[in-house]
Amino acid sequence: MPQFDSSVSTLYSNMSAVYGEMGDMEKSINYRLKDLKICEQNAKNGVEGKRDLLWCLNNLAATYFRAEKYAEAADFFKKTLACAENLYGKNSDEYMQSKDDLEIAESYLAQ
Repeated sequence: MPQFDSSVSTLYSNMSAVYGEMGDMEKSINYRLKDLKICEQNAKNGVEGKRDLLWCLNNLAATYFRAEKYAEAADFFKKTLACAENLYGKNSDEYMQSKDDLEIAESYLAQ
């Protein structure tokens, strides 16, 4: 299915990065959400798709964080953490980084 093509996913991710650099965080988030839909579909096709989903979730969480939408960032960092645990386990670097990112986002919510 063309709508789930990984090259389209890469395009959306790159567009998000460009809009983020330009300071248009709403467009950046919208492209990240489009990318997420593709990554979620592709994650059904094995480990490589699940790895892509992990980075997609992390990128979306980081974009929400940069947009100062800390509740949304924390929600997606939680999803990133769960994905990292599922893929790599609790002792992995990916899990520990996701845990740190979540703690930072939650600290902003507490302020």
